[in-house]
Amino acid sequence: MITYKVGICDDEADEVKKIEDLLHEYEATHNIHFEIHSYTDGLKLLRDYQKPHMLHALFLDVEMPLFNGIDLAEHLRGLPDRDLHIIFVSAYPQYMKDSFSVQAFQYISKPFKKEEFMQEVSRFIKITSNPNLSRCFFFMSSIKT
Repeated sequence: MITYKVGICDDEADEVKKIEDLLHEYEATHNIHFEIHSYTDGLKLLRDYQKPHMLHALFLDVEMPLFNGIDLAEHLRGLPDRDLHIIFVSAYPQYMKDSFSVQAFQYISKPFKKEEFMQEVSRFIKITSNPNLSRCFFFMSSIKT
């Protein structure tokens, strides 16, 4: 069974829980395991992230107190950790352009639908599990109505 180390950082605990639950649901239907590290404080994540390759992927909110997600991503890239797949999950689509500066893997707009989230997780798994595929960028922007 493949294990992916995944981080979630969002200042809203219910958003962290939602992503955790979706990842666990994904695990139950696929032959993979997620080792999940959850944070509601970007500064705590930065303190814990001591070396490159600590995580395979990071689901990261943009608008957070103390530490903006884009700034946090810049710090993580400065380790340097270019292999970390940063997946922004934000209710603010105006930050999508800024995510390019930190080589975001994906940008998911809140609120998102479960099916769309699962599809993006599948794309992440497919890209990272196949070394023959080049690094790609996926952007998902959907507004739940």
